[in-house]
Amino acid sequence: MELHDKVIGEFIHRYHFHI
Repeated sequence: MELHDKVIGEFIHRYHFHI
C-alpha cells in the first residue's frame, strides 16, 4: 500500500505546514 503511505505523508506534511 504505497499509495496510502503517500496520501498520509502528504496529509501530515500539509497539516504540519498549516500549523
